Amino acid sequence: MAFDPNKPTANTLTDAAEMRGQLNALKGLTDDLAAQASNFQVQLDGLPSNDGMIDWLTDNSARNVDALQPLTLTLSGPLTQAQGQALLDKLNQLIAALHH
Repeated sequence: MAFDPNKPTANTLTDAAEMRGQLNALKGLTDDLAAQASNFQVQLDGLPSNDGMIDWLTDNSARNVDALQPLTLTLSGPLTQAQGQALLDKLNQLIAALHH
């Protein structure tokens, strides 16, 4: 039986079976909520406490690339070997800077 918030109605005699059904339905709802909360806690258990959150974020985030300077290169039409190498070098610098 699903919980019915309209039962029992005002000024009526209560029926034991009906009340038992209502209470069992509420118990089922609270058990479902407890299971959901337990599943949520399991998902949170993999994260560090507040004290370790900064270290965790630092360890699992890309490094700061502010010091990486933009490539100042004017491309000509087909690329020369030097231009292609400059692009490759800058891309490698970016990749190295983003590694953690």
